[in-house]
Amino acid sequence: MRRGLAERITHPADRRSKPVHLTEEGQAAAARAIDILTTPPDALLALPPEDIQALDRVMARLLNCPQAGDQDQLTDHLTPRIPSAARGPLPGWAHPFSRVGDPPVGQSRQMRCGVLDIGSRSVHLKIADLAPGGPPETVTTLKRPVRLAEATDAEGVIHPDAVQSLIGAVTEAAAASAAHEVDELVPFATSAVRDATNRDAVLAEVEAATGVRMTFMSGVEEARLTFLAARAWHGWSAGRMLLLDIGGGSLEIAYGGHAEPAIALSLPLGAGRLTRRHLPDHTPVKKRTVKELRRHVCSVIEEATAELRQQPTPTSYVATSKTFTQLARLTGTPVPASGASGAATGRGPGIQALRRDDLRPWPLRLATLSDAQRAQLPGISAARAHQSLAGAVVAEAVMKVLGVKRLTICPWALREGVLLERLIALAPQAPSVTALPSPRRAAPTSPISKTTV
Repeated sequence: MRRGLAERITHPADRRSKPVHLTEEGQAAAARAIDILTTPPDALLALPPEDIQALDRVMARLLNCPQAGDQDQLTDHLTPRIPSAARGPLPGWAHPFSRVGDPPVGQSRQMRCGVLDIGSRSVHLKIADLAPGGPPETVTTLKRPVRLAEATDAEGVIHPDAVQSLIGAVTEAAAASAAHEVDELVPFATSAVRDATNRDAVLAEVEAATGVRMTFMSGVEEARLTFLAARAWHGWSAGRMLLLDIGGGSLEIAYGGHAEPAIALSLPLGAGRLTRRHLPDHTPVKKRTVKELRRHVCSVIEEATAELRQQPTPTSYVATSKTFTQLARLTGTPVPASGASGAATGRGPGIQALRRDDLRPWPLRLATLSDAQRAQLPGISAARAHQSLAGAVVAEAVMKVLGVKRLTICPWALREGVLLERLIALAPQAPSVTALPSPRRAAPTSPISKTTV
């Protein structure tokens, strides 16, 4: 800010918040930096994909080889240009000081990771420090509205103005990542881009303008990673866990008793999608319309969850997402105080919960209110007021179909799941262990001696 590249501007919806924005000079500097970091030499661009993959494998082996010489020097030159296969399935942008390659056996490494989540309503960047043995430690976050879903027409095409808004948000996120010396940026888009008919053109335009190679994440992968985050938050004591997540474009459902879910589903029942396709723009909404929407949602969920409903009864019922959080507030659950007892374990007075009995009357109540009136209710923001009715319908319907009486709201979700997967990859390799010879067993002399040791 001393150099005039950034400034703090009072948030129009919350005057207590003064987020940092890039100035015109800052945006220009960020664009120059991104161009330098992400422009490969012409000779590399001319290589066919199979040669680039072979080169990537060779360089990864060289960087991991103790005889490779100055690994830091190699890393500085190669990392901005060649996305290492070791970084996982979500290609993106890497800081020039990325620490590439696995550490020696028995040693761990640390990294600073940025997760760039392009959702239906906003672009959200979360930067966190990762170190094995500890949770992701948030460094900073950045959120910019883009409203891609609202800018998608009946043919599924995202409007050019929304694409330009997306480019601006991604440029700002990339600049923030560079300013915080992020080792790896993981950019991904969810249902709004994934389901767009012009998604390939959008991804190409964003990459050409920002240098950030974005990809779209499948709905099932969203469910899997969100489950991973919820499992890490609630721990093994949660037992068999059922996870629900309502986004703008889709509903994710996951179930299992381990770190990875045994069943992961993604259904086209997002609050924003249903609002655009099944509800009128005007309010109040007729009771008949709400009931028809509920029947549709129940039908889709019942058909998709036949196998899930045959599984053993879950021990824990967990929900993530803004939609469930706002519904918990709406039905009377207070906001957890910072550092409240139980906040780290998901137990105690610091948690939020949503009960179906409390939620049941709210869809019809919301149908009678205008967007402005909904925004005056606890937990519902002005930005989400229009789709709050559809969110309440989906939440109540999925709880009914799956027999859920009460949901615990988990503060960790998809972005934390991506960070945790990267954190798992940083864990040190277990050193080899020398097996001890088996003790010589004496001949059994009594029934107790027959017990296997």
